[in-house]
Amino acid sequence: MGDEKEFVSTATQTPSSWLTDERQKLYNESHGMPSLMEQEQALNLSGDIIAKQVQNQYFWSARRDDYRN
Repeated sequence: MGDEKEFVSTATQTPSSWLTDERQKLYNESHGMPSLMEQEQALNLSGDIIAKQVQNQYFWSARRDDYRN
């Protein structure tokens, strides 16, 4: 009973030190979370999107300056 409670609290908090790669994978699969590789791909993608937005912002602000003069 004591072990069960301990396991439940550990599972809900999931400290990274407690989870090995394999356990992390199993935990993610059972909780419908993306794998580390998928998370990394999503981060790279969002980084690309942000970079594009910033480029567009600079491009359009530069265009606005052209029309002002």
